[in-house]
Amino acid sequence: MTRVIIKQNNKEIIIPDTHETIKAIEQSMLSIQDALDGKESISNRVTSLSYQSTDSQYPSAKAVIDAINNAASTIDQYVERKSNKVNTLSSESTITEYPSAKCVYDYIDSIIGDINDYITS
Repeated sequence: MTRVIIKQNNKEIIIPDTHETIKAIEQSMLSIQDALDGKESISNRVTSLSYQSTDSQYPSAKAVIDAINNAASTIDQYVERKSNKVNTLSSESTITEYPSAKCVYDYIDSIIGDINDYITS
């Protein structure tokens, strides 16, 4: 009778070479391969995202949070904060404030009204 010798952790496991044993080992190997097939290859992991990223790559958690933070800071440069919106203009207005449309209309109307007062006087 032939036998199969499996070496694992410097130990030999001797299994009788039967058809059932070989089939069981083959099935185990297929199960292991199926489990490995569902895993991402570590060689496809990237640590940054860019326009050159591909569908076969997958980002690390830090790469994702860095991309989100970068996008948020970029957006911040082009978006006005609601907290900076003002409804009145004065000499104390700051460069970070922006007036509402009604505020601008009222301010221009007050200037034109003042001018009209001088013109008609």
